Amino acid sequence: MDGEALRDILERLRGRLRAAWHQRWHALTACCVICALGWFYVLNLPDLYRASARVYVETQSVLQPLLQGLTVETDVLDEVQLMTNALRSRPVLERLAEDTGLAARAGDDPRAREVLLERMRARIAIRPDRDGRNLYWIEFLDPAPAMAEKLVTTVLDGFVESVQGNTRRDSSRAQDFLEEQIRDYEARLAAAEDRLKTFKLANIDHMPDARGDYYQRLQQARGELDRVELELSEAEQALGELDAQVAGELPTFGFGTVQVENQQTRDLDQRINQLRTRLDELLLQYTERHPDVAQIRDSIARLEAEKVALVARLAPLAAARRPEFNPVYQQLETARGAKAAEVAALRVRRDAFRARVAELDAKVDKIPAVEAELAQLNRDYDVVKRQYETLLARREAAHLTQRVEEQNNAVQFKVIDPPRVDGTPSWPRRRLFNTLVLLVGVFGGLAVGYFKAQLAPVFFRAGELAELGVPVYGSVPLRAEEAALDERRLRARQFAAATLVLAAAYAVLMFG
Repeated sequence: MDGEALRDILERLRGRLRAAWHQRWHALTACCVICALGWFYVLNLPDLYRASARVYVETQSVLQPLLQGLTVETDVLDEVQLMTNALRSRPVLERLAEDTGLAARAGDDPRAREVLLERMRARIAIRPDRDGRNLYWIEFLDPAPAMAEKLVTTVLDGFVESVQGNTRRDSSRAQDFLEEQIRDYEARLAAAEDRLKTFKLANIDHMPDARGDYYQRLQQARGELDRVELELSEAEQALGELDAQVAGELPTFGFGTVQVENQQTRDLDQRINQLRTRLDELLLQYTERHPDVAQIRDSIARLEAEKVALVARLAPLAAARRPEFNPVYQQLETARGAKAAEVAALRVRRDAFRARVAELDAKVDKIPAVEAELAQLNRDYDVVKRQYETLLARREAAHLTQRVEEQNNAVQFKVIDPPRVDGTPSWPRRRLFNTLVLLVGVFGGLAVGYFKAQLAPVFFRAGELAELGVPVYGSVPLRAEEAALDERRLRARQFAAATLVLAAAYAVLMFG
């Protein structure tokens, strides 16, 4: 943009302002009319006094951490929100109007009563405090301060009673519902138990046991049968080998002499050896004359004499002769007898497992159907039982919750600020409204002056006429006379005085 274009724009703007200034009296008149009407309306608005009370809703108690998971936890803050919404309902507002005497203002006129209820709905409020989560303000606006305070007091009392009463009623209704459901499920559980018992008694021979269901028992029986048959085959082969070895051995070797030594002589030899060892130990410490040494020598001599006598008694047997048995044959015979007994036991087990497998094969159509029906009955029974136990646990929790609420209310209301009324009206905010009226008047006056200048334009430059297509042949500068200048100054002073009057009126309204 070059300098010539900028100058042209500035000249146009200057011309518009001069044209608007030329209509200043119309603008001032419009501003004064708007301000006068607006201030008159604000001045005649009824004064409303705010009554308020602040209450603290205590939802945490000392017992709550101890009863975690044992009682039913109710969301008291949601209950408070519901009560706040219910407070604006028509029945509650009508009851408040009757209790506080506000209904007398409407009389018997239904239209006036509707207006009264709408005003109450708009002027009553329960809002949370910005400084705390459980702090609430109860407020009401009314032209009569005493009436505002009375209504806030009534709302406060009803608010506390309603929240606590709703909590108790909800708990009572929940218990009644649980009792009804428990009776229903108790009957269903008894019926399921009867069906299960009857079915088991009717199919007692086909019930699964600790070994599993039908297919598990059949597989286990066949596995046991295969194992026993394998063990039996191994045992029969081992028995055949033992029979062959026994057949290759002789039972005896002929005749031999009887050994005189027996267990009694061996015992005597052992005692004699022990005494001699003790004697050697004593001789290392004492002489031959020591009493203990002499006593041990006597004992050794006595035992040796007993041994000689014993050998003498057994000597006649030395001449006797008897067959001498083959020890290998005896061991083989013993092993063969044990193996034969094992083979017999394995055959008995094999026959038992064969009978069990045959019995299970014969029931292949019956047992699976019985087990499937039993599984269905058990499943139905478990579902009903689990739901029944859940209802019992919830009933106990509900009972405990009710006892806790009776002894220690879950919700404690503490009035932080009792109901009080502000000393000055809380509404309307006249200073703000008067300022807004003044701003509306100023902008309205400017708009009137601008549109008036557009409807009756005044041209201050020859170029403006040329732009409209009017031929301009020249221009003559205006030289005002002294009288015209004095009249212009007078009008300026009058305009300034009118503006000052408007400002003074605004100052009186603001600070008067």
